[in-house]
Amino acid sequence: MSLLLPLSSADFHEPAWRFITGGRIRAAPAIGRDGHLYFISDDRYLYSLTGQGEKRWRYYLEDRLTDCFALGFDGSVYIGFKSGRLAAVHGYGRKIWEFDSGGTLTTPPAVRSDGTVILATEEGTLYAVSHTGTLRWRLPLPSPPAAAPVVDADKSAYMPLTNGTLAVITPWGECVRQIKLEGIPGAPALGGEGRLYVGTSAGILYAFDETDTPVWRVPLGGKLATPIVGNDDTVYVTSDLGLLAAIDANGRVRWTRRFPSATAGPAALGKSGTVYAATAASLYAVDNKGNIEWQAPLKGTPTHLLLSPGGLLFSGSDDWSMYAFPAEPPAASPWPLDRQDVYRTGRSRRS
Repeated sequence: MSLLLPLSSADFHEPAWRFITGGRIRAAPAIGRDGHLYFISDDRYLYSLTGQGEKRWRYYLEDRLTDCFALGFDGSVYIGFKSGRLAAVHGYGRKIWEFDSGGTLTTPPAVRSDGTVILATEEGTLYAVSHTGTLRWRLPLPSPPAAAPVVDADKSAYMPLTNGTLAVITPWGECVRQIKLEGIPGAPALGGEGRLYVGTSAGILYAFDETDTPVWRVPLGGKLATPIVGNDDTVYVTSDLGLLAAIDANGRVRWTRRFPSATAGPAALGKSGTVYAATAASLYAVDNKGNIEWQAPLKGTPTHLLLSPGGLLFSGSDDWSMYAFPAEPPAASPWPLDRQDVYRTGRSRRS
């Protein structure tokens, strides 16, 4: 069922606050264990804000920034640069260590439960770096990365590749197999029982259990973003054709929602079952039947969405701003956000 309904003026939502930086905010924000918001801007600063939008501090990073950004279990902020350096910055704005990958870092890392950081260079090398900055292992990949890695409960990793496969990597850095897909895969998501969900550039959403044969595949069209997963293993995925789709655990389409313009990045799932999605000019809240609850027009294009435990929806924008909207906490589901948790670890909740 596809829904496209007009919005009344009563459906518009205002931000709780807006914080303006000196550049575009391209990487997704994260929330530390201290409850504060952390994000990077193209003005080359790492920012730390309170939940009320007040600046705690900012730290100048000197190098060109990318989407390589996550938080560690010890409160460290991991930031990757185009120069190939991975920096660990303490929550008070002090650099702890650096690791030089020798390549270009553009995709977010994954952070295992033991603190190991899994990151891929644009040139096609996967690294495992300890939380103290020591190299654990290095693996040349069969092809360059297509999106960010994720890690499962057993510390194995799934790495999307530009050759149209999803590489399965052991915890000790061995590529044991490649799952062939139609199209180039995006970053996958993991369900409650370890089921793997991945969308591709060919518009196909796949579900895998323990073999390379999909449990199901659903053609949706367009280029698919990272799926998000609810408690009943309902999967929500956006397409760059302006589509938000809900797929049940058996691969049946429950509903689809069409937006007036292309979606901007993955969706986010709230505690109530509301799904939050962004287009080039607006944020939307969509209920569990596909109906729009509210819309929030933005001056710029939103980049990534993050629901906070405090009930705010954060979105960076190319108008140099970080926005906060009244919303709700993320769902306590297997994969409610594009990198699973508010720390952006890309790690299975089962770990």
